Amino acid sequence: LARLRDGDPEGALSSVERSVALQREVGLTTHPSDWATAAMALHSLGRLDEARARLSLATSEAELPPWRGDS
Repeated sequence: LARLRDGDPEGALSSVERSVALQREVGLTTHPSDWATAAMALHSLGRLDEARARLSLATSEAELPPWRGDS
C-alpha cells in the first residue's frame, strides 16, 4: 500500500503478488486487503478489467470467515 501511495502502482502490485504467493506457500489465508490493494494498483495502471476482478475477490473474501465480523 505504501508503494501505491508513493505513486508506484507497478511496485505495489509486485509486492502484493509476492505477499500472496508467500502466504499460500506456507498455508496462510490471504487477506481481503491484499486484493483491494491489487485492485487499486491495477486501476492506476489502466488495467480495469483485472482491477474489477480483484475488487470482486476482495469483496467475496471479506464475507467469509475469518474476516467476517461475526465469527
